[in-house]
Amino acid sequence: MKPAHRSVSMLDPADGSPILAHVARLTRRAFALGGTLGLVAVPLACALPPPPTPTRPALTRPPTREPTAKLIPYVSGGLGLFRDEWEARYGPPVSSTASFVLYRGGIGASFANGMVWYVEREWNFADAVGQDLARAESRRFLPGDAGAMSEHETRFLRRYDRYFSAALAARFASVASSDNAVDLWLGQPAGWFIVFYRDVGERVWSLALSTGNNPDLNERSRL
Repeated sequence: MKPAHRSVSMLDPADGSPILAHVARLTRRAFALGGTLGLVAVPLACALPPPPTPTRPALTRPPTREPTAKLIPYVSGGLGLFRDEWEARYGPPVSSTASFVLYRGGIGASFANGMVWYVEREWNFADAVGQDLARAESRRFLPGDAGAMSEHETRFLRRYDRYFSAALAARFASVASSDNAVDLWLGQPAGWFIVFYRDVGERVWSLALSTGNNPDLNERSRL
């Protein structure tokens, strides 16, 4: 007489679903042997190895870089300084408009592309100074490599000095690719700037430094 046999599925006692092992599925065959029930575990199939867990790329932070202009060594008392550099030297503002910021000591500045392109120095009218003293005061705000090129007088008898600075040109060129970059040279060749004087007779009550070389275009009133 052939032994009777039947397949028995193992059930998970927790939820009644078939157990799927990663190594093999087991079937239990029952054999009637001399009145004794024998259980033999027979592997049916080897399970495939689990798929590899995808590796998440490491998060990387874009490198932070200083603006190129700040990486270029630059010496100046005013023109071409970044605003934080300017205020480290002259202190916080005391008042401002949309285009001009006033500081202590009768000093003011305008900024474009984040840098100083225009500087004013004023005295009380009663404290107006001579021409030589005014010119000496203007040198406080020059780039370190500035070279005086010529002295002029407009048809309205306004005196002004023309300068050139290669360092100033390079400083502004380094940020000129900005989407909101302003033409700081007012259509003139890069590197040129002027100092012009507001005076009454021989006494100067105000001076201004500005990029470009046309004093009729560089008045603060046009800003």
